[in-house]
Amino acid sequence: NHGMIRMTFANGTRYTVEITNLSPIPKPRWFVQGDRGSLIKYGLDPQEDYMRRKDILAAKDNPANYAQVVTVQDGQRQEQVIPSVEGSWVSYYQNISDVLNKGAELIVKPEQVLQVMRVYDAAMVSAETNQVVRLQAADQRKR
Repeated sequence: NHGMIRMTFANGTRYTVEITNLSPIPKPRWFVQGDRGSLIKYGLDPQEDYMRRKDILAAKDNPANYAQVVTVQDGQRQEQVIPSVEGSWVSYYQNISDVLNKGAELIVKPEQVLQVMRVYDAAMVSAETNQVVRLQAADQRKR
């Protein structure tokens, strides 16, 4: 399986998401290019492997998978390694429990999920029709 989504935002920022299980070599998880530098990060969220071992709270990213950032300013190349921010699937589900049992505020709002689903649905329509699908920003739809 292989899929690619290319998006262009109203401000001109371009974003490409590519997924595949066909590549015999690992692809970067993230590759970001900008006017002044680039970022590359390998590896998946380590929580999945730790969850299978029934030790999700011990999940830590392999330092070899930390993000590498290279910038060039005034002709000087600078390299930096950025440790991964630890994910917490447990916190997400704890929040759901707290919403249902204690009246807490939902951290991930339905509107946020709906925005993601709109992009997913547009990608599916684009793949089926071989046409560009344009979406309005959420604040423009409310007008």
